[in-house]
Amino acid sequence: MASFKWGIIGFGTFCDKRMGPAIVGSPHNELIAIMNRNINKAKHYAEKYELEYYYDSPEEIVNNRSLDAVYIATPTYQHHSCVCMAAEQGLHALCEKPMAISLEEAQEMIAVCKKKKVKFMIAHMQRFHSCHQWVKNCIKKDRIGEIMSIKAKGEYYHSQEATAWRYIPAFSGGYAIIDAGIHIVDLLRYLTDREVYEVNALINTGPHPFPIDIISVISMRLDNGILCTINLSVVNKFPVSGFEISGTDGRLVVEDTLGQQFSGTVNLITSAGLEIYHSEMVNMYAAELEHFTQCIENDQEPTISGEEGKKDLRVCLAAYQSAREKRTIEISQITNQAYG
Repeated sequence: MASFKWGIIGFGTFCDKRMGPAIVGSPHNELIAIMNRNINKAKHYAEKYELEYYYDSPEEIVNNRSLDAVYIATPTYQHHSCVCMAAEQGLHALCEKPMAISLEEAQEMIAVCKKKKVKFMIAHMQRFHSCHQWVKNCIKKDRIGEIMSIKAKGEYYHSQEATAWRYIPAFSGGYAIIDAGIHIVDLLRYLTDREVYEVNALINTGPHPFPIDIISVISMRLDNGILCTINLSVVNKFPVSGFEISGTDGRLVVEDTLGQQFSGTVNLITSAGLEIYHSEMVNMYAAELEHFTQCIENDQEPTISGEEGKKDLRVCLAAYQSAREKRTIEISQITNQAYG
């Protein structure tokens, strides 16, 4: 496979921990340029990774003619402009979730990438977790029968200082639902191969002084009738994450997988007894990178295309509309207004 040269737009602590090492550790990819709004931070990370190119604006990095692709990890409100700028320069784009704040922005991103014939993928790394791949295989092999219901819990603790922009709706589009919950929405759509039909949601700003959802509950009905509930928190100092899938012939209990860690376990409970699967510690970020690289190389559509990301965004916007209007929202009827 060819070596692809990467740039990272929005290189900070997260990229230093996750995507930076994933690219550097890949035999098929090479990190050659980074961008941070603070030029001193950009220089610091460039020196750490021994990179020649570092910038303080997206406009500069996308004009680097040595690049093949960019990974975009900026605040959400900048995703649209960064993806469009990259595509205009012929660069493939791997973009963090949520892909945009509005459906209009999402559609424009999809359109410009299609027009410029570049690959576009949303970074939902949860699909690549080894436990989730094992669950997918269990469902495919009909080991729990017909799925009846799903219960998920995504609890995290994010310090205000480290994620300040997420507390500003104009920058983030929302918090617990659109930033954390969207991963679970995407994962459940992927595991079940079904689309969300309707949503009901409640949000709570709790004691926090900013007008943003920090604790949320989403109830979803899938298009085949499966009921799903997702409990979310970004302020839980003693978090729990995982989900249960109940079927007519068994149950899957997935523990400690809905975060950035690669570990976790799955308990498969059927009439035959208990079977336990332990994570193979697959690096989800490296796996999503390799998938995207292969799609570029083989001219294939990524599994998590822009259209897939748009479907996830639509569900989150419907959840905010439900909380705002205090009623159940059919996905086809959302007004496209984000948090507020």
